[in-house]
Amino acid sequence: MKNTLSILGLLSVGLCSATVVQDGSIRIGDFIYKTKKSKVFLKDHAYDCDWFSLYSPSGEHQAGLLVEARRDDTLFVSGTYQIESNRVTTKNYYHHRQRHEPDSAVTVFVQNARGELKLSSCIEYTDGEAKKVR
Repeated sequence: MKNTLSILGLLSVGLCSATVVQDGSIRIGDFIYKTKKSKVFLKDHAYDCDWFSLYSPSGEHQAGLLVEARRDDTLFVSGTYQIESNRVTTKNYYHHRQRHEPDSAVTVFVQNARGELKLSSCIEYTDGEAKKVR
């Protein structure tokens, strides 16, 4: 998980190159969010990543998911998301990891009255054992 968090940290520092693949919109509850699917290349780890993001109508980032991270033909991270009436649940699976690192993580973003998606919980799993991060 440390490597994955450092990868996500790299996205904010700018040590990557990103290309927007698809823009769209989606309704969650009474609010419409902009969606963006991007391809990102993380230079330090040489990962090609597919990234899915949700933005408020004003363009503020609300939630994101690393859908896939791979190098050549090796898959390092895969992810799925589920959209419900007032929440977004994301799941990441870490395929190549050290024994002490998590093998998966589940995050839940809940919509508040203003339509903002807030991180409600994040649970990491290591060999079937749950560890609540938030």
